[in-house]
Amino acid sequence: MLCAPNCLEAAILKGCSQVKVDKRETKIVLIGPSHLDIIVKGDFKWEIAYSEWASIQPVSGGSVRNVAENLARLGINSTLLTITGEDIFGHFLCEQTKKVGVQVVASIDPSVRTPVYLALNGPDGQLLLDMLDGQDCHNRFSGSFGQTYIDYLANASFVVTSTDVNTDLFFYLADASLERGSRLLLQISAPSAASKAKNWLSKVDVLFLNAIEAGLLIGEETNTIEKNLRVAEKLLALGPEIVLITLGPDGACVASKAGHSEHVPALNVNGEIISTIGAGDAACAGLLYGLVNSYDVHTSVILGLAAAAITLNCIETVSPVINDTLIRKVALLS
Repeated sequence: MLCAPNCLEAAILKGCSQVKVDKRETKIVLIGPSHLDIIVKGDFKWEIAYSEWASIQPVSGGSVRNVAENLARLGINSTLLTITGEDIFGHFLCEQTKKVGVQVVASIDPSVRTPVYLALNGPDGQLLLDMLDGQDCHNRFSGSFGQTYIDYLANASFVVTSTDVNTDLFFYLADASLERGSRLLLQISAPSAASKAKNWLSKVDVLFLNAIEAGLLIGEETNTIEKNLRVAEKLLALGPEIVLITLGPDGACVASKAGHSEHVPALNVNGEIISTIGAGDAACAGLLYGLVNSYDVHTSVILGLAAAAITLNCIETVSPVINDTLIRKVALLS
């Protein structure tokens, strides 16, 4: 059921506590699905089918939701506009996200199931296989959803969404952001969604994606740092003010219309790499943290890489220890 803001007023329905949202203070509004992530780590042998021991961890997930949680842990006031099913997973996601300080506005839709994401990691943290269930929920992120919750975009410095939303909702958010003076960040959520965003770029202020997605979006190889820099500059010419391409262990390539284009090496990861799931979302949150706090693009990218490095040390999609002091320390800013 979709409830208008005046009957919901930032409520978490059926099983989640109500959260008072002050729209005047919200710096970042994020719109997208929430997932229950099941992260599995083990030394898998695929020759025969049999049961084996593995570490299995159910955690809150969803790219935009993960960015929202990271921002809350970094002390940035943010509001998450999301949709879940009327099921135990949806209630869990709302409650856990609210507990870390995100102001959650959830539409509980009994006709859909809350999306579930499954990821299998090898012993070195490398992603071996992942899959996602819940397309019916993703399809609910339409223009009418944006119209219902448009008031929450008031006074936001950034509006963040991903290719998980429908095209009509994206353009509705883009026009609303322009009208309100907000900057729009688009996160490409998966390589399979890259082509979907090609006609969206003229409306985007900040584009966040990985090298595979960038290559698919522009139709060129991105197998070297130099090629990623060229692709970033070509994407920049299509509309965004900032393009950030993450390169995993090679760091990131960034281009901006302020004339800044460079490769930024990854930061050292202290300790074991447990899982790579969520590291990109942490990098996106770190970038936003820097931009909201008026750091330049270069420093904001370093903060993003610091957040990613911290996240690699845990099985959760968002590090439970990340905070603004730690991210500055890892980024060598304090």
